Amino acid sequence: MVQLGTYAREFELASHMTCVTFDMGPVLAVEKAIQEWRPPPQYDDSDVDFTQLENSDTTGLPDDCGLDPVQAAHYIQDLYHCAQAWRFALLVYIERVFKWRPHRRRRHGEQASQARISLFARKALNNVTCCRRTAMIQKQLLLPVFLAACETEDEGLREEAREYCSWWGRKSRYDMFVTTLGLWGEGWVGAGEGGGGSWWGDVIDQKSRVSSTRQYLFG
Repeated sequence: MVQLGTYAREFELASHMTCVTFDMGPVLAVEKAIQEWRPPPQYDDSDVDFTQLENSDTTGLPDDCGLDPVQAAHYIQDLYHCAQAWRFALLVYIERVFKWRPHRRRRHGEQASQARISLFARKALNNVTCCRRTAMIQKQLLLPVFLAACETEDEGLREEAREYCSWWGRKSRYDMFVTTLGLWGEGWVGAGEGGGGSWWGDVIDQKSRVSSTRQYLFG
């Protein structure tokens, strides 16, 4: 995400320059790495080997998981879905920020497929839902939820995103979940091809100007 944020800044600067062409190579390299990433076998097995869990290195797992293979198995599943939610949200970001530009979509190569963005958004939200709310790891998924929810027109998925922000806002008392709800409330941000509303990038830019006293953290 840090890499893509840096590239996005350079991409935006280059788009306002006459004699500068942005090199998509680094972005495509990141995209390829994300597409080809696969979790370690113990995180993506269709079955659970409790003997392996009991004997394996539990570094990185909560202290109590090492004593309870059942909890360890569930926590590993949470980690898997957390990683997948981030993975698909990053692919949404790449498609929308680098491959689709309002009013000049052909200038920077082939325009992004709205069907691809919509599917990535659904997969991101599906994986967020698969993380247990009893595990704090789900709290780390606000940015994936925001990016994905902006890009879906499915009201059921939007409601899941709203419920995520409402629940974690009450649980954590962090204002960032409430402000995200407010962004969606302004006409539902992410407009697709020919859709209504505003592109979420423009909305965030307008609300994060130098004169603004508000910052959007998303996690």
